[in-house]
Amino acid sequence: MGNCTHRYPRPKAKAVIAAGLWQKDKFVPLDFEGTTVAIQGKTIGRYPSRCLYNFVETDWLIYSSGDVTQGSDNKNLSPDILSPVANTIIINIQRPEIIWSPLDLVESYEVQIDDEATFATPIISGTVAGTFYSALPTNNLNYGRYYARVKAFFNNKTQSAFSPSVVFTLAKTITLASKSTADTLSNLSASPTADLLVSIDTPVKDTKSLDLHNL
Repeated sequence: MGNCTHRYPRPKAKAVIAAGLWQKDKFVPLDFEGTTVAIQGKTIGRYPSRCLYNFVETDWLIYSSGDVTQGSDNKNLSPDILSPVANTIIINIQRPEIIWSPLDLVESYEVQIDDEATFATPIISGTVAGTFYSALPTNNLNYGRYYARVKAFFNNKTQSAFSPSVVFTLAKTITLASKSTADTLSNLSASPTADLLVSIDTPVKDTKSLDLHNL
């Protein structure tokens, strides 16, 4: 139910308003701190345990298809990773920054980074109070492919599921100029020696010359 509903309310929308589940001229903003959320495959729902009366716009969340529990109580929403975007290649950085959407009534977030999609043994696992994580200098990652996911811990002692993982790649740029001459020459294959089919002719003058017509 977006902000166009109050302009052209359909019969079902009128019924929801009449039942007190929605208020006229209200809408749920589809952004987090100025960052627009992709709404394809998503819907809106109330925070768990929020009352259905006393309509407050911030009681409503953007739920992904994996978080929808149609016909049942809404579950705690998982954070939505905003950066890095899926399949991003990050150049010359070994301490990637993970940024996610803020959730209300959260005490902390757990961030995991691993080189396997199963997260069986996360390389990095840390807890932060905000919506931003950057690895410590002692936790520099090797260049390669990684997966990241986040979950929330709420102040009512409940927690969300982990967010869908985001895959990204840390890559290092290599230029020929940065290599030493020895490294460059070591990558060159040597050609085998061979005899050239040439003959030495004595022209009319006293100077000898090479005859290359047989090459």
